[in-house]
Amino acid sequence: MQQYIYKYFALNKAVSLPGIGSFSVEMQNAKLDFIDKTLYPPVYTVHYNRFDGPDKKLYQFLSKETGFDETTVVDNVKQFSEQLKDQLEKDHTVHLQGIGKLAKKASGYEFVSDEVIPKYFSTITAERIIRQNAEHTVKVGEQERTSTQMHEHFQQRKVKEDNWFVHALILGAIGIVTIAFYYLLK
Repeated sequence: MQQYIYKYFALNKAVSLPGIGSFSVEMQNAKLDFIDKTLYPPVYTVHYNRFDGPDKKLYQFLSKETGFDETTVVDNVKQFSEQLKDQLEKDHTVHLQGIGKLAKKASGYEFVSDEVIPKYFSTITAERIIRQNAEHTVKVGEQERTSTQMHEHFQQRKVKEDNWFVHALILGAIGIVTIAFYYLLK
């Protein structure tokens, strides 16, 4: 029974066992450590919740997998849950393959997740690559332009800004000469 429950858990990322509780997989998004230039993959963790409502999808899945009718499957799941409870009473711990360890404490059940959830992606180094003269498209407002067009645009703008500086210097020089001429005449 345990292999079918693990298969259901792996496919649906959640399983609820009557009288025990529900287990679910949650994903923490990938993270970028900008300072160390490292990209960490998504992390999957199993969470336990004491809520253990009936899971009709589990019964349908087990019925298809085992070939038994749903009433027999419901009885088998209840019997499996009772065996887990008995084992918890006797040994105080139960290991659910691929899910984690469930331990009986005075306040209820305590769950420790297995670290067996596979890491499909490894940590990678994130280096910035600058390619000289590589043309690519850039979205500017609602228009798409190439990087070459944008470089030309900024070069033209730079030339215009240089002309402005020259004009300002000429006007400043004229102003200084005018002030000097005014004081020389007095």
